[in-house]
Amino acid sequence: MKFRLSSEYGELSLVRDGKPHTGIDLAMTEGTTLRSLTNGVVEKVYDGSGKIGEGVKIRLDDGTFHIFGHMDEVTVKKGQLLQAGQVIGESGNTGHSTAPHLHFAVQQADGSFVNPTPLATDISALSGTQVGFFRSLADKYNSFADWTVNKELEWLFKPIVNGFGKAFIHLGDWFVLNLPDIMGYTTVGAGVFIILSSMVGKSDMMKTLGWYFAAMILAICILGGV
Repeated sequence: MKFRLSSEYGELSLVRDGKPHTGIDLAMTEGTTLRSLTNGVVEKVYDGSGKIGEGVKIRLDDGTFHIFGHMDEVTVKKGQLLQAGQVIGESGNTGHSTAPHLHFAVQQADGSFVNPTPLATDISALSGTQVGFFRSLADKYNSFADWTVNKELEWLFKPIVNGFGKAFIHLGDWFVLNLPDIMGYTTVGAGVFIILSSMVGKSDMMKTLGWYFAAMILAICILGGV
């Protein structure tokens, strides 16, 4: 994992007046880019006056909330629709904090908190600048869309804009996930083309090698269940 877990869920500490920790803390340098873990709506933007400092509260489709705290900069606003992977701001050291870190919590609709530790890996994967080509393009697209969509027509164009951005990210994720298979099939196809060319060529040696490798590929495909 990219970031060190500096404070676990439920941990008791004098810093929190002996109360159980409602989330987890991930140590990271100030200015680390933070992204939404999933689709959602910005429920609240913390202005920095409370213990959590500057931060964001995101409402998910199932009614639960993701809370990001001690941020240095928030780049989203209340009521904004978010796509998974969209930039929400930068980490910091605001509020009741002893060192630069991100406070992350998961709150249920009834107000209770649950252990967010399983999501620490997702936070690490999406935080920072190394997010991949498709994510970078999606971030630029979302920023451009927020700037260009006419506020009077937002009810009409915003769903289209968000739907296109979501589809673009999913397409990129699918391509990266299936890239090994795509490269493998492309390589096999190129090999088959070369072998077939050799089989119909004029050289007896190339014909023999072509038939030999064709038989090997056929055997591998049968044994491998392709």
